[in-house]
Amino acid sequence: MAAVLVAVGAEWAVGSLESADAGASLDEGRVQQLAIARALLADPAVVILDEATADVGLHHRDAVEDAIRVLRRDRTSVLIAHRLEPVSTAEQIVVFADGRAVQRGTHDELLAEEGLYRSFWLAQAG
Repeated sequence: MAAVLVAVGAEWAVGSLESADAGASLDEGRVQQLAIARALLADPAVVILDEATADVGLHHRDAVEDAIRVLRRDRTSVLIAHRLEPVSTAEQIVVFADGRAVQRGTHDELLAEEGLYRSFWLAQAG
């Protein structure tokens, strides 16, 4: 369990494994790191992450995104996200609008064509 916590950047929790009140003061970012550690420990063939960084806040976002990269490694992952940076490394990205798929491709392919993905990417990239 300690190795999994370290793998997802939650070293801070290793010393708390035996503490009765280990979860007493966890913010959303740390809670999400523990959820990702739990998923990694279960070692599923497929993971579905729905807005995994939505409530994390800026303080822990990088740590949670790093943990997600570890979880995604060598397994099928479905990422549902409005923030595009975490999905930019996906083998395939499907963009939905009004309940239907309107674009599909890699990050580079989608940036090369006019469409929602490129518009959103440019808006988020500033």
